[in-house]
Amino acid sequence: LSQFYQRLNADAILVRSAGALYQLLPMGSSQEAGAGAEDLPELIGDFSLNAANAVTAGLFLGIRGLSRITPTHDLNISQICDLANALGPERAARLEVVAHQHLPIFHTEHCVFCRFLTNGNDYKDCGHPCEKGSLHLRDEH
Repeated sequence: LSQFYQRLNADAILVRSAGALYQLLPMGSSQEAGAGAEDLPELIGDFSLNAANAVTAGLFLGIRGLSRITPTHDLNISQICDLANALGPERAARLEVVAHQHLPIFHTEHCVFCRFLTNGNDYKDCGHPCEKGSLHLRDEH
């Protein structure tokens, strides 16, 4: 896998899973060691690594070869500030925060919102109530 990415001559690789990170670490480790660094892309941890707290973010940021990480989309601004403070200035400087994004909601054939909040049959004719307001699911069991 790392040889494939090396041939692409990319400036950076956005790492989206721990498995991919494990496979790509030899590339990033060599880069920091200085061996052929110009041939190796920077490794950046994506939000999908689910770094939602200082323990997880600290673990990822402690991996040699991973230059930066984006905290999970689940955090609000206050939680991101708490995370940065808990990590300390050196590691907090390696966080990449998404300031604005559209969070897709999974539209499926059997959407809960469509079923109980509209007269529609599927995402094509339900009117998308999930995109027009604040909705929450509560497990009563």
